[in-house]
Amino acid sequence: DEKINNVGPSIEYYKSRHKQIIEFIETVKNENVVKIFPNILFDNDNVKVIENSRALYFDNNHLDLYGASLIVNEILSLSDNPCIVDIATVVLILLEVAVSSVKFVSKLYS
Repeated sequence: DEKINNVGPSIEYYKSRHKQIIEFIETVKNENVVKIFPNILFDNDNVKVIENSRALYFDNNHLDLYGASLIVNEILSLSDNPCIVDIATVVLILLEVAVSSVKFVSKLYS
């Protein structure tokens, strides 16, 4: 199972693919802004695409509900600010609605 978790692209590839976004985020200089990088998705030298036998992405670039929930939970763990917790909870709910909508539309056309 450990080998299955390491089938994703290298972290170096991830960083090169997202270079402009990472550089932009690093330019933000505001003490009220918390920068969150998806380190929870990294495993040794690779980007995890599977964890606990569950896929983290629904395509080659977008997290699925489970993958997104890992990031949301990371955000929640970094803050005791109730506003942040509420926003992260809303994001998770919106992701669940989006996934449900995609599944519904897929059933219509299958």
